[in-house]
Amino acid sequence: MSNELWGLDAVTLAAGIRNGEFTTRDAITACLERSDATNPALNALTEVRPDDALEAADAADRAVAEGQALGILHGVPVTIKGNVDVAGWVTNHGSIGLQDNMAEQNSPCVQNWLNAGAIVIGRSNTPEFACRWDTTNDLYGVTHNPWDAKYSPGGSSGGAAASVAAGMTPLGHGTDLGGSLRHPAQACGVVAIRPGRGRVPAWNSTDPGEPAIGFQLMNTDGAIGRRVGPRPRRHAR
Repeated sequence: MSNELWGLDAVTLAAGIRNGEFTTRDAITACLERSDATNPALNALTEVRPDDALEAADAADRAVAEGQALGILHGVPVTIKGNVDVAGWVTNHGSIGLQDNMAEQNSPCVQNWLNAGAIVIGRSNTPEFACRWDTTNDLYGVTHNPWDAKYSPGGSSGGAAASVAAGMTPLGHGTDLGGSLRHPAQACGVVAIRPGRGRVPAWNSTDPGEPAIGFQLMNTDGAIGRRVGPRPRRHAR
């Protein structure tokens, strides 16, 4: 069954893990296999860590078996854009000059995903410093649209959108200053949410100083997903 799990959305995948329909290891394995099959042609993910992801999957399955409290994204495989800090991973912003820019701690938005139970399997490609409408850089090269390589996947979260559309993960982290979540989602036929200003805390330990005021006023972290389900019904009290 694991080979079919890469096609599920995040809500369905999380519910299946929580209910014991399949294991987190099955879900992570399916997405890793899908990444192996599709990423060489798309170049959407710049780094994948299978061993770490499977180790985290086993820990997530133990939590289910032990009846522990589970986060809303428990066991869901995700990717993080290459311009936001993940502890133990390089934050290179798609720049050759930042290949050794190692993060020692998580950005708050990444920590929120981890606290919710998500499992990071890899990093998604971004144009240098997330400042183009196409996703290409001198460090990793071009990311291709999964529907047709002749077309752009958009930018700057094009790696996230392409990987989600191809089934590598059901959710991908992205950032948005002037459309960097929304444009790739449109280009790749998936969906994105750009939270309101100040809704999601943003900070990188690897940044040399305080972000420019324009970024503080406009940039935000959000998510790209495969589809949007119906809003849960609220019952009268």
